Amino acid sequence: PEEGAYSYADLVGCKVVGDAEVGVVTEVEEYGGAPLLKVETADGREILIPFARSICKVIDVASKIIRVELPEGLLEQQ
Repeated sequence: PEEGAYSYADLVGCKVVGDAEVGVVTEVEEYGGAPLLKVETADGREILIPFARSICKVIDVASKIIRVELPEGLLEQQ
């Protein structure tokens, strides 16, 4: 991929970190809109996070970290 572009395989296994660690990407799903990161939390829940620039602020596939700014209430709704 070009610089700044990522294959979905690169994203799987990345830690998702906001104010605290959210979880680990297990899969990337597409349903016609923005792709969704399927994230497994430490307590075993699965949450879906839109893979959008407004949410995923830093994507460091070399370090396997995605830094996010989650919309208020996203974690509680799932």
